[in-house]
Amino acid sequence: MELKLVYRILRKISDWSLSEFYSEVYVEGQDNVPQAGPLIIVASHHNEMIDIATLAATIPHRRPLCFWAKSTMFKNPISRAILTSSGSIPVYRNPNSSSALSIASSVPNSYTSKSLFTSTSEALAKGEVIGVFPEGTSYTEPRIAQVKEGAAWAAVEYVRWAEEHGGLRIVPVGIVYTDKSQFQSRVSEYGEPIQLSEYAERILSAQESEEGQRSVVKKLTIEIEERMVELTVNAPDWNTLYISRIIRDLLWPGARGVPLNDFVHVSQKIIMSLASSPDLHLNQTLLKYYSLLHYTGLSHPTLSSILPNDALPVRVTDERVSLLTNNAPSISSVSAWRALRIFATNFVVTLLHPRFVFFIPPLVVHTPAYIMGNLAARFLATKGEEEGIAQYKVIVGGVGRGLGLGAAGISVSRFLRQLMHCSRHTSVPLCLKGLEGVVRSLGQVAQCMFCGSGWTGKVKEVAGVVGTMYLVGWALVNWHNALVGGLWKRLRASYTLVAGFISSPLPAEAVTQYCTPPPPVVNPFIKRYEPVLKEERVNAKPVAARRLIRHLLVARVEAVEALKRWDELVVCGAA
Repeated sequence: MELKLVYRILRKISDWSLSEFYSEVYVEGQDNVPQAGPLIIVASHHNEMIDIATLAATIPHRRPLCFWAKSTMFKNPISRAILTSSGSIPVYRNPNSSSALSIASSVPNSYTSKSLFTSTSEALAKGEVIGVFPEGTSYTEPRIAQVKEGAAWAAVEYVRWAEEHGGLRIVPVGIVYTDKSQFQSRVSEYGEPIQLSEYAERILSAQESEEGQRSVVKKLTIEIEERMVELTVNAPDWNTLYISRIIRDLLWPGARGVPLNDFVHVSQKIIMSLASSPDLHLNQTLLKYYSLLHYTGLSHPTLSSILPNDALPVRVTDERVSLLTNNAPSISSVSAWRALRIFATNFVVTLLHPRFVFFIPPLVVHTPAYIMGNLAARFLATKGEEEGIAQYKVIVGGVGRGLGLGAAGISVSRFLRQLMHCSRHTSVPLCLKGLEGVVRSLGQVAQCMFCGSGWTGKVKEVAGVVGTMYLVGWALVNWHNALVGGLWKRLRASYTLVAGFISSPLPAEAVTQYCTPPPPVVNPFIKRYEPVLKEERVNAKPVAARRLIRHLLVARVEAVEALKRWDELVVCGAA
């Protein structure tokens, strides 16, 4: 078994990044991934490098994944060593070209063949796991936009190359983020395998016929796409997706929202309900509320946490999502004084509560992560591109987190060494007299960790520093995650609320441009079979969130009432 040291290091970093940025990762279908044997993972790809980290960190049995890389990247000996150690395998886009043959000849033990997927077949023959994103690019769309034939061709070529299916499985994985660019959001992924045994006979019998091979590849690609669609959230257009999101938030207003094991199922049922019972008034009302939340930088769960309205109990069936009650929620009237009381309460709970004192150390350590991650997302990511924003927040924020945790670990190591020196003397500094027993105990511990003679002492000292940094980092990360909660979001939301009531609201005629979300970013790498319809939406002028607050609260009342009336119509129609 290959060591793949680079892959192991990157996987550990993925573990840390995923657990730090996302609050929960739900994995279902672990039994579909065998402990050994050839396997192709086909996963949805909507969050750049974070998808790779998610697969590496959560694949059952911790099986190493091999991802495709362009063959030209293997020409340099240094990059070849790094890529090989990370589990990457070369893909020759044009194996008949002279450049491809020269690259292949420079790679030790490479199999020079006209087959595009020879390296992949060799890896599968060794029982490796190949990770493929068949959509071809990372993107944010309301549905699965495209599934290319690469994964299907790799499976077909392996069966032809091995002259048997050899237990090969294709496991589709739907990586679904509740809000991929937001800190402490959640991730779910699961899949059910596609057995190649039913395709093997057709592949082998059609190996002399190129048309027969293409027919098998096309059928297999269609099945892969169908499985991926089943595992992800798919809406016919952006508006339907936005409306389904706000309905989901209205029905499950808590911070945790829909349980992850039901997230995809519930989201898709809401979309199906919207399609089966279209209502123009409902769509416009909910879209307006969703859009105003976007422009104020708030979310419905956060707004409900500081200004609650009665929860709307729900029932999810195979046919639709409906409310269990038709009682109107009680929306209390909001005044400037009430908004001020809400802000004061959240200020006290967040900053003056004893819990905040305990939160200061991990907050200070994580400050570089907050600053660097948000600055990178703001200035480096394409505006409106969620996956780019998420990637920069996680990666650059992770670097900042590493700097903060590293500095904290080194500081604790130095502090322990100072205590070690104190414990060696007969007297302890006056400022630590009350803690003399603790100082001497910690000093003895530090002496065991750092002290030694000769080269063994140096090794012991380095190991002690590294061990201290790891333990301090582990403690601070868990400390931070246990206390961070939603306090800061509620404090910011309450400030925006009170600012909205002491400021003049935007005139009603000027609010129209903020009643529809901004136009989505169009990904040029998606092969579209139908021309993209030009959106009538235009980028709205920048506006202070406080000037939209009163309009937002009115839109919330209208959204709840429209959702209740829609449910009554659905019930009457079903009856």
